[in-house]
Formats: sequence, C-alpha cells, structure tokens
Amino acid sequence: MNYRNSSLCGKAYVTNDKHTREKYSEFAEYIKTHGLDPDSHFVNNNIFLNCFLLDIGTAMISEQDRFVRIARWCVGANGENFAPDPKLTKAGRLNPKGVVYLYLSNDKHTAISETKIKKGERFCIGVFRPKVNLRILDFCCDRETEREKPNSFRLVVDKGFSKPIQAGDDEKEYMPTQFLAKYIKGKGFDGVKYSSAACEGGYNVCLFATSNVDLVCFECKYCECRECKKFCVNSNKCK
Repeated sequence: MNYRNSSLCGKAYVTNDKHTREKYSEFAEYIKTHGLDPDSHFVNNNIFLNCFLLDIGTAMISEQDRFVRIARWCVGANGENFAPDPKLTKAGRLNPKGVVYLYLSNDKHTAISETKIKKGERFCIGVFRPKVNLRILDFCCDRETEREKPNSFRLVVDKGFSKPIQAGDDEKEYMPTQFLAKYIKGKGFDGVKYSSAACEGGYNVCLFATSNVDLVCFECKYCECRECKKFCVNSNKCK
C-alpha cells in the first residue's frame, strides 16, 4: 500500500495500483460527462484531485534547459509564429479549442515522433529556452523502476496522463487532461511535464504561457526519411 497525506482523507490515504486506476477512471468519466467546469463539491472532494494529483512531484526548469518544438506552418522570417493562432487552435491533450499552450519536447527525436512528420513534408523545428525559472508539475517517472514496485501510484498516473489519443477519437477523450491543466494552472504552476506516448524515454513539457520562453534558433526542413536527417531549406540554422 502507498500512503498519501491529505486533509481530505484525514490522517492518511491508503491506496494500491488498482485503486488508483479506479479513482483516475472515476475522475475522467465525471469530467467527460459534466465538462470542464464541474461544481466546487466535486473539485473539493474528489479523491484523485485531492489525494494523488498535487503530491506527484514538482520540477524546476531554468534558462539552461533547452526544448524543441515542431510547426507545420510558416513561422515567419524570425520564427515569431511558432505558437499557433488562437483562432485556429484545435483541442489538444491539455488545451481546449481556442486556448493556446506551448507544447515542447525534450529533444528532436521526441518532437518528430510526437508530430508524426511524414516523408516529403515541410516543417519548422525550433529550440527554446525558458526566460526565467519555471515551476512545473512532473508526471514523469522511471517506468522500469516503478514497474518493479508492488504498488506505484506514480506509474498509474503517468500512464493515464500520457495515454495515446488517435486522430479519430472523440474530443471528449481530451477533457480529463484539459481539466487537469486548468486545475494545475490555478494552483500556480507554470506548466506540466509528462512522458511521451510516441517516443519511449522521451518527455514533453506544456507551458501555460507562451511568453515564458525565448526562441534560440530554428530551421525549416523537408523530411526525406523518418528521422528527418536530410534538409534542403534552413533559416537561422541551429548548431
């Protein structure tokens, strides 16, 4: 059993992997049914939100960190348009339709895997750094290590958060993680970190404010292979 401290739960909350999965599923189904603005009773009394979520772990990212983003559109001569237009922003894993968050990956390989760039497709790839130290909620865990534990609520939550969502899936499948982003933002975090569903060992960072990072450099390329190793157009080239 794992024990999590919580004022909601009294002295302690006792759980195991099965129970944690059940509580996450209950939370997710409620949000998909009732939407992104549930009543305060649900928010204040939900076991997942109050006993698991904010005990996941906090990470800091600094000006020394570097992250990668890929855009399929023209980003402008100086890369000023890497963030999408709010009017064109579709619902994503963490953002509702029309709400712009900045999705970044830990490296080029993860970014390419996440965006599923195809052979012959033109794209722009940019490197970003935080302007200041940012506090994020870290959903990632060492899955190999966590799998060896009898019970690991971190592994259960990490898998639930980074669950692959296919293009044809109902947009309601995004709603639980969209609500989590809204809830976490309301708690004063600058973003979240979560495991990549497309690249084993990779991770993504979603920042709630696009103004919190600077563009270091970018390139515009054509994908000539799955790893995007051959390029024919580049601008402000990254080293």
